[in-house]
Amino acid sequence: MRSPRLAVLASAALLATGLAVPSLADHDANHIDGCITSVPEQGTTEPVDICYTIYKPATASAANPVPMVMHSHGWGGSRTSSEGAFGDWLGKGFGVLSFDQRGFGQSGGKARVENPDFEGQDVIRLVDLIASLDWVAKEPGTTTDGKGKGRGKKKPTTTTSNDPVLGAIGGSYGGGYQFVGAFTELRDRGATRFDALAPEITWFDLKEALAPDEVARSTWLTLLTAAGSEALPQEVVAAYAYGASTGQWPGAATGFPA
Repeated sequence: MRSPRLAVLASAALLATGLAVPSLADHDANHIDGCITSVPEQGTTEPVDICYTIYKPATASAANPVPMVMHSHGWGGSRTSSEGAFGDWLGKGFGVLSFDQRGFGQSGGKARVENPDFEGQDVIRLVDLIASLDWVAKEPGTTTDGKGKGRGKKKPTTTTSNDPVLGAIGGSYGGGYQFVGAFTELRDRGATRFDALAPEITWFDLKEALAPDEVARSTWLTLLTAAGSEALPQEVVAAYAYGASTGQWPGAATGFPA
């Protein structure tokens, strides 16, 4: 069971912000809506849908693959459904995937505030999806075909890679997915497939941002909890109520169950 101390973190991510590249440009892009299945919520076996929109530049093809940019929203928001918002990226030949984070928009589950075992796994599955698209550029992969000359020598050849040329954008909670995605891949796979991260106004330590010196910022917690109320698991609501009423951060030192 998730501790109330950690649960308070889930009531707090910064409010929704604008896109990193909001200006418009003339472009012609196809877009595809869909959902992937990801890890179930605690105590359940039903996979959770994580929904997205992919924007494909008109020039992109298997013969002319393009780099990809991931985007997601701020706390309480949802993915961007207007391709015009990504005009600069599409006009310069980048594909874009914008997605609803767990608990928000059309995605299922509850918001765990960038938990590696939930949101981290969601991001990894989305990167897998991107890597499966034949029109997305990949980092070169190598293998051996055994046809090299000389004893013990093998000739390296290019093979299909599962590592897309990939960057990420988004502000506030839309920056948090970037960190949890990259660091979860590092933890689970030893390397990340993200080539560049561009988080904006994103926390570096959520507890320090919301409860410096163990003192809860009750006004912020109230606003953030209200903005994401429908996405929150019950333990988060209980932890919020404790922090807002006492001004203290949950934990053993306060007598609130850890």
